[in-house]
Amino acid sequence: MLKNLLVQGDRVNLSNKPSYEYIDSILLYNEGNLFWKYREDRNKTWNTRFSGKIAGSINKPNKNKDYYRKVVNIDGQMIKVHHIVWLLNTGDWPTMEIDHKDRNSLNNNFNNLELSNRSLQSRNSRIRKDNNSGSRGVSFMSREKKYKAEIMVDKKLKYLGSGSLEYCIELRKKAELNYW
Repeated sequence: MLKNLLVQGDRVNLSNKPSYEYIDSILLYNEGNLFWKYREDRNKTWNTRFSGKIAGSINKPNKNKDYYRKVVNIDGQMIKVHHIVWLLNTGDWPTMEIDHKDRNSLNNNFNNLELSNRSLQSRNSRIRKDNNSGSRGVSFMSREKKYKAEIMVDKKLKYLGSGSLEYCIELRKKAELNYW
């Protein structure tokens, strides 16, 4: 049933996805967590070990990034918990990426999830570790010895201006209000 369900990035390949009814019959959603339900199709050992327990595990998909997510193994396929939470609360698999509003990828409360695209998600991302200004879109130009402010709009980098750190941060904030 789940043979061809592939999780790529934050998008679900919707071909051969498990139905809402199937997922609802095996998992219970409660406050951001999924719990295994008693399953008639499993033996007593499985039900003793898993029924009523939190489903899934924490996974770090990229060793180079400080990012973790919860996944559940359903019939041999790893499926992201936030995708299942979306399904159980809306009745449909997400057709876009899902963003965690509070930036905590382990917080899968439904009210913390929203449909998004890559561009919108990047606006809600953490500031990079190598950021020296403390503000997204503001960087120091060593040759000119001043800061510059930029913003990405429609996949194009827009130069906002340069000057002091405070000035560039203000430029960036105004641009976010204007463009986003």
